Amino acid sequence: MKQYHNYIFDLYGTLIDIETDENRLLFWKKLAERFQLGDNYSALRKQYLSLCEKAQKKNPLVHAEIDLAPIFRELFQTDDDQKIAYMAYEFRKMSRKKFRLFPGVTETLETIRKRGGHCYLLSNAQALFTRPELEESGLDQYLDGICISSEFGLKKPDILFMEHLLSKYQLDRSESIMIGNDFTGDMECAQRCQMDSLFINSGGCPEDTLMKMKKIYDITAVADSVYEGLKDD
Repeated sequence: MKQYHNYIFDLYGTLIDIETDENRLLFWKKLAERFQLGDNYSALRKQYLSLCEKAQKKNPLVHAEIDLAPIFRELFQTDDDQKIAYMAYEFRKMSRKKFRLFPGVTETLETIRKRGGHCYLLSNAQALFTRPELEESGLDQYLDGICISSEFGLKKPDILFMEHLLSKYQLDRSESIMIGNDFTGDMECAQRCQMDSLFINSGGCPEDTLMKMKKIYDITAVADSVYEGLKDD
């Protein structure tokens, strides 16, 4: 693959291998106990889901992204932003079943920067979760810019989200590539913005489907990992 000046990464499923489960009642039981939220953890779970649903209905845009901060403010009954941030991240950590960098990610980002390239993040995610996880994983030190959908209000594949990143950091799309593991988010967004793209097949998509999607979304290249896709020839 040719070298680019700007590498725009998705996060989860691309750089970070993560698995969460917020549906287990045991999770809500532990959460209620951890923050003394009462014994009715089933009702707590229903309240959270209801608040998320109401927030989504308030914005009619197809690719609108909600912000969980107001939801946690009501769920945890506090207006203290620092407390909300702390409790939200504890919520996130308790829901995680797996959290690690994919093999070779750190080495790849280091190589890009040593060659004079720049790394950016464009993630459909919640800032309350993602910004602490970037620090926890050590990825924050390799990123020249970060755009998270919950802070912008729109998510991929909405081109306004990508255009926001390109404008904010004054990037030339012809010198940039979008790297991600989602066809309808990452690859469609790149296609609609007339950018090159690298699909990371971290989910084990079958070869015939890969070839079909490569044509549909005009994907520049496909690889099993960021390391394999961006390593020097």
